[in-house]
Amino acid sequence: MASPVDDPILLAAKLVGDGNYSRAQSIVSTIDVEKLGEHAATYFTTMGLISLQQRNYTEAISYFEEGKQNVVEGKEGPSIATLSLYIAQCFYMLEEYTTALKTLQEADQERLETLILQSKSTLKLQKWEECWSFVNQAKQLYPRSIEIWEIEFSMYIELGLEQKISDTIIQIIETQEVPEETYLKLSRKMIDASLYDAASTFLRLGRYQFYSESLWAASAYVEIILENWLVAGDLLAVLSQSNPKYALEAATMYQKGDDISNALLYNSLALDSEEKVKQRFSIFIASKRYEQAIALEQRLQHWNLIEDDNIRYGMAYAFYFVEEDTKSLQYLKGISSPKLFDQSLALRRAVEQRQENSK
Repeated sequence: MASPVDDPILLAAKLVGDGNYSRAQSIVSTIDVEKLGEHAATYFTTMGLISLQQRNYTEAISYFEEGKQNVVEGKEGPSIATLSLYIAQCFYMLEEYTTALKTLQEADQERLETLILQSKSTLKLQKWEECWSFVNQAKQLYPRSIEIWEIEFSMYIELGLEQKISDTIIQIIETQEVPEETYLKLSRKMIDASLYDAASTFLRLGRYQFYSESLWAASAYVEIILENWLVAGDLLAVLSQSNPKYALEAATMYQKGDDISNALLYNSLALDSEEKVKQRFSIFIASKRYEQAIALEQRLQHWNLIEDDNIRYGMAYAFYFVEEDTKSLQYLKGISSPKLFDQSLALRRAVEQRQENSK
């Protein structure tokens, strides 16, 4: 038997097996297809795998079919079962799920990759009973396959079976080493299905195992949807330690949760910006710290925010409460926004009434 060193077809096949597709392609491009001999099936399989890797799925199917024909004719190469699995993978990627399932009938029915593809195809076709049957078979043969657990989980998400989701979360955590990507992938599916409580629980479990920006940011996003402002604030506060951009977001969540001390703390930790000054001003106004709001006047001028109608109204409001009516009227005078017309008019009347009463 020829060795891979002596035979370019075998060498190319080995390179594909090692993941070196570009080198393999350069070698097969030099092979005379009229002189393939006993390794014809291996050649066509190698070409098919290269096309599959390049996402040329229709071309890959043609090569794999050629490979099958050569195997039937007695040429050396992968088994019919393996080639059928490759062909089914191509049909799946082409979203031809029914054809993929039909093709898989010739594949090894106990091979993990076959069971995964059968499960995924029936899931896409929403054939729930068949999907569950494949998943159950796979779990019995490969109980530690995280991908099979993901498919089962996805099925429950699509069906909206919250109790099943909760039970499966517990089973996964108790029996598997769940990778970070699985937490992110499945939580996205739960969010898309509006299963926010389940997503919150799942991501919280993920946070016990991993610290990463993407995982903790996803968790914060879910808590914001659930209006758990302080929980979201705490998550964003942790993220701000390594990325200051989250400080303002943390401050916003704390402000919504009426934790003014932390709102001001994380605002102070943010990088200087127009948004930071606007947020700090709004926190002071909302918490009735009018003297501190007024003290920001120069910083607001520095960022050219003093002409913003919302800022002007906030300033007028603050000066009214510290009984500096002249300054309050000065700020009210420049407001032109129709949205603030009624509020500005009411505040102006209150200022003028107090001035009248003091005479």
